[in-house]
Amino acid sequence: MTSSTERIQRILADYWALPSGSAQLPPALRAGIRQSDRGNSSSASAPTYAGRPPVFVKLLPSTGALEAEQQGWLIARTLAGTDGRVRVPAVLATMPSERAIIMEYIAGTNLTWLLRRTYLMLPDACISIVRRLGHWLATYHQTGRGNLSQAELLNRRAERTLGYLQEVTALLSQSRLAQVREILETIIEKAAQKSLRTANCHGDFHIKNVIVRDKDLYVVDFAASGGEFPEKDLIGFRWSLWNAIGSLPFSNRTLKSLYSAFIDGYCGQEPVGFDREIANLLQLEAMVQAVALHARCGQYSALRRLWRIYLMKQYLSLLVLWLDGDREYINLAMSESLARLRTTSQE
Repeated sequence: MTSSTERIQRILADYWALPSGSAQLPPALRAGIRQSDRGNSSSASAPTYAGRPPVFVKLLPSTGALEAEQQGWLIARTLAGTDGRVRVPAVLATMPSERAIIMEYIAGTNLTWLLRRTYLMLPDACISIVRRLGHWLATYHQTGRGNLSQAELLNRRAERTLGYLQEVTALLSQSRLAQVREILETIIEKAAQKSLRTANCHGDFHIKNVIVRDKDLYVVDFAASGGEFPEKDLIGFRWSLWNAIGSLPFSNRTLKSLYSAFIDGYCGQEPVGFDREIANLLQLEAMVQAVALHARCGQYSALRRLWRIYLMKQYLSLLVLWLDGDREYINLAMSESLARLRTTSQE
């Protein structure tokens, strides 16, 4: 089986019109490739070569993910005129046979690292950034509704939650496992009786997928984009803030300020909607997923494993609090922002 490293080198050789095969890449070029593997996808940045600018290569796990990446990118590209400071990288080439896409490389700062460095004395620029992202997301949500039915979306969310729950059975008592399944079933039943709003969603709208370069923001990674409940992006962004700085000391005030600014930006653009049951459904999925993902620590160094185990226990504690009914605490003390969003959606 061809490794992801070999595939990336083959793709770059083809892009630069070099003889096929990693052995044909100049040594300096091979040395400059920086690869990253995450889950079932891989990516790499490559330096300037033969007068061409540096590029970013992304390998998608499936044809569907590649199509979603392209479609999400096209939608986002059309929004560049509405807010010229929120952009997407230019697509330079696509290779369907390799399930690969080559984009311009954005030399900037990932928003996660920016917030971690500045959260104790949060600059106004960070507040402005998340407000602009809220504005952009609301506009993105208004571009369409997707093709999946409400029932299909509910079933997909339930299946994902149960799948992650299967991974954490050793970490929860039988009574807790039964409680999660019962709450999930209740939420699905209540949601199924409503007429729920759907929208074109990014699908993975996390701060790790935002790059800051000078005064411009670049949104990346549209592989999970498509028709969804808009709450998916709203809850996802909130949890990404928690993932980035929630475990750091004295971060609660910063979390509230950032999410409040994000919702201000979103509400200013006639938000698509916010439903309590769907929010609870996605909240539950996010917590069970976080526990499951941080429990997968076998391939990391000893120090990294200790840190992931610590985070896993943090998320497990949050899940237990949520199951016991402490929903407002799990809203990360952001209930005022969420209440404002619900009120705006209902007007």
